[in-house]
Amino acid sequence: MTDSLIRFETSNSPPIIAGGRKIILQSRALRIRLPFGGFVWNRPSAVLTQTTEGHNYVTMVHDVTRIAQALIFALGFADAIFITLAARKNTH
Repeated sequence: MTDSLIRFETSNSPPIIAGGRKIILQSRALRIRLPFGGFVWNRPSAVLTQTTEGHNYVTMVHDVTRIAQALIFALGFADAIFITLAARKNTH
């Protein structure tokens, strides 16, 4: 195990057998270690499926919540810039 400050990790769930298929859930984690604590952000990344015939399928998971959070942050940042510029214009 490394002592890096920032790490990305991919992990798989134990296999689930359902309907003659083996299903494995995959997730990605961002781990940030700081001297006073840390932060871990897990998100789903894919569903791996193997049929009884031996065919393998990968279904990527699109994390809509993460996309929405990034959009909300970007809109808030743009709004803060707009309000700052409007306040400067009104004072001059």
